[in-house]
Amino acid sequence: AERAEQDLRAVCSNDALGLPCFVLEAWRRLPGPRALNVLRAWLERQAMSMDSRRLETVVSELIGAATDRQPLFASGGVQLRRFADRLYVVKASSSVFSAEPLGGMEPGYDGSLAGVGRVRLQNCAAGVRAGGNYSIGFRRPGMYCRVAGRPRKSLKKLLQELSVPPWLRDRVPLLFVDGELAAVADLCICDGFVADPGSAAVMLRWTPG
Repeated sequence: AERAEQDLRAVCSNDALGLPCFVLEAWRRLPGPRALNVLRAWLERQAMSMDSRRLETVVSELIGAATDRQPLFASGGVQLRRFADRLYVVKASSSVFSAEPLGGMEPGYDGSLAGVGRVRLQNCAAGVRAGGNYSIGFRRPGMYCRVAGRPRKSLKKLLQELSVPPWLRDRVPLLFVDGELAAVADLCICDGFVADPGSAAVMLRWTPG
C-alpha cells in the first residue's frame, strides 16, 4: 500500500482538458509487480475492484490492444477507456446527454449540462468578438471550422487534433454567434470571430464532467 501511494504520484495526471487519467508511459517504466500493484490500487480508487483474472483482462485486452483501437472495459456502471496512451474512467451517469441547442445565451451564463459538464459564457480580455445572438450547440455530421490562421477542416478532424477523447467529441459545447460557428468551447476560435486587441470579447469556458 505504501509503495502504491508512491507510484500513484508518478502515473496519475490530468490531460489537456483537465481530465484525470492514468499515464501508461510512466506505468510501463515500473517493474512488473509494482506495475500491477499500482494499477490495482488506482482501479480500486475508481470503484473498480479487481481480482487477478479481471486485472489480467485489463492489462491484455485494454492496455495491450493495438494503438489504433478504442478498447473499453465495463464494470459496475463504470467504464475504463484508453486514449492517447492513457486510461480514463467514465461513469455510466455521464451517458445521459442531449444534443439540443441552447439559445438566448448571455455573458454571465454558468450552468451544468448533463453529460457535458460545466459551461460558462464569460466576458474576457481576449476571445470571440462580443455582440450578436449567442447560442450553444453540438457537433453535427458535415460541420467544418476554419481556425484563425489555419486551413479549413472538418470538426471531426479538428477535435482529433485537439486530443479530445472520442467519447467526448459529440459533447464539446460549440459557441454560435448569429447562427454561425464561432468557437469550439475554449479550445479554438473560428476565423472571422477573433476579437480585435482591446475590444470587448467573450469566451465559452468548458469543464468536462
